Amino acid sequence: MRRRTFLNGTVAATTGLAGCFGLSDSRERTTSESGPPPLHVEGRWLVDPDGRRVVLRGVNVPDPWWGDTYADLRGKGYWETLGLATDDDAGWHTDVVRVPVEPRSIREVGIETLAEEYLDRVVETTRERGRYVIIDYHAIEPYDTETIDERIRRFWNHIGPRYAEEGHVLYELFNEPTEPRGEGRDTWQRWREVAQPWVDLLRDRAPETPIIVGSPAWSSMVRFAPEEPFEGENLIYSAHLFPSTNTEFWEPQYGDPSFDVPVFIDEWGYIDDDRTGIEPHMIGTTDGWGRPFRTWIDSHPNVNWTAWVFDSEWMPRMFDTEWNLLGGNDYMGVFAKEWLADTRDSHPLGPDEANEPPSAPSVEISDVGPTTATITWQHESEGGQPAAQFRVTVAGRQPQILRGASESVTVRGLRPAETSEVTVVAVDGYGNRSPPGRVTVETANAAATTIPATNSSPSIDGELGDTWIRTTPYDLSTWTIEPTDSVDLAAEWRALWDDTALYLGVSVTDEDIDTDADEVWRNDAAELYLDLDSSREESYDGNDDLQLVFPRDGGVQAGANSAPIADAVQVASVEVEGGWRVETAVPWAAYEVEPSPGDRIGFDIHVIDGGGESRSKRSWAADSDVAWEHPRAFGIVELGTSE
Repeated sequence: MRRRTFLNGTVAATTGLAGCFGLSDSRERTTSESGPPPLHVEGRWLVDPDGRRVVLRGVNVPDPWWGDTYADLRGKGYWETLGLATDDDAGWHTDVVRVPVEPRSIREVGIETLAEEYLDRVVETTRERGRYVIIDYHAIEPYDTETIDERIRRFWNHIGPRYAEEGHVLYELFNEPTEPRGEGRDTWQRWREVAQPWVDLLRDRAPETPIIVGSPAWSSMVRFAPEEPFEGENLIYSAHLFPSTNTEFWEPQYGDPSFDVPVFIDEWGYIDDDRTGIEPHMIGTTDGWGRPFRTWIDSHPNVNWTAWVFDSEWMPRMFDTEWNLLGGNDYMGVFAKEWLADTRDSHPLGPDEANEPPSAPSVEISDVGPTTATITWQHESEGGQPAAQFRVTVAGRQPQILRGASESVTVRGLRPAETSEVTVVAVDGYGNRSPPGRVTVETANAAATTIPATNSSPSIDGELGDTWIRTTPYDLSTWTIEPTDSVDLAAEWRALWDDTALYLGVSVTDEDIDTDADEVWRNDAAELYLDLDSSREESYDGNDDLQLVFPRDGGVQAGANSAPIADAVQVASVEVEGGWRVETAVPWAAYEVEPSPGDRIGFDIHVIDGGGESRSKRSWAADSDVAWEHPRAFGIVELGTSE
């Protein structure tokens, strides 16, 4: 292979290196043996040898062995596909092509044959076409097994040095690590512990090649990279985004990290087709998902992307089997091609180019309750860069991060009858922050639901006997996790108290039993949230802030942030026609509480309809699934007198 050479002048320049705002220079794509110039990472940017910022945009093609072997099924040969994806004259203004190498292809022909007959030609073709190429080890599996460790080492020991001196090649370590996974930093730390030796191995085999690093849960945890990055240079962090990801998560989980590290969304796509075999997470439309996604990405000038997928068979497809480009509202092909064309001549501003900070948003209050307030704002870029995000801060707390298209937010966890200052700051894609827009919120007094006292403590057997007859049932009417298809989940709760304990009964309608997942929060369960001193802090205090999780098949477990569950807590779960029921008693003394009529406590009830990734969840008080982290999201109940 050729030595990596650092070109200069116009020979080294390229066009189509898509950025987001401004035109910093004129660049022409190199289509010769030299290929495009090598890239390296500086801070959160990819830069060329002259220090110019570069943003790569392009497409994924199928695995080369698969694409060649199944050419008849696909309606086009693999090399024709790669040629079309890199053909400016055909209107495909890609800067980069991502080439997934599936483990099954290696099993079929062996790593040496795969390299000689396929990858060598991929690397040569993309170089001659003036494109960058990502060679992606396209495994989708758990990351902590001996098998994946052996295969990753074998693959990169062979491939890493083979193309290490090709300046237009980038490597992607591991496409989608799946499990172990969770929602928190400990999962990222476990992943980094496992994967750091792989990064070190590949860096040793390819000292200068940029390496793209994924994350657990199908490359969805890039948010932890800024504070706990991998060791090494020229590292880029990947993310995969499809319509199943709530748009509220785009900015805090994927956009905000790009202010500190380079981010590459190397799989995104959508389809709304009745064809079988389409996975639910891919279902979306151009108007409902594609256009908002583009607006968001375009606000971040250093975020790179490759659309998934440039094929007629792999989903979500861009072509039919006769290789007509698919578009309209149901397909992404035309949308992706137009996006590439629109941005082929735009480039990020350089570090020395003028970039005024955004103006302060104009902030107002549109609605106020005892614990919530809806904040709205208007913001004009006034000739500068558009807002990439808004940071909303309440009383100095950790800011809530929203994407730049946002115009309002409901802030939660406020205290009744309290005054708080809310600030809204606009941040553009270059990290410039506006002065804060400010507004003062005065919350109303809270009307609490009353839990009656009882002179006869109930038997904790799951039957909800005579003691409960005069209690009022309360419905769990709010979806905090929306169902992905039709479900029968419904629930109601009742409560009593005496000097000994707080008593709770929950009746759940849910005919299908889901209790097989490893994590309790992916199974059928009920959750009781308690803030026994009603302090309504932002985080759990470790003493009397509780999350008690009651699995459908019995027992009780503490939530991730909960104070320990006392041994004296009683619980009984029983199956009933059409669902199940749980009854519990939480002793006051175990948490040093001396109850009296009129006392208020933080309180909420949630129920989960399990099913792994497709789970859904209802609540009584909270309107989003944050109670496991924030006691401020709980409702309020008041201890009443006996009836």
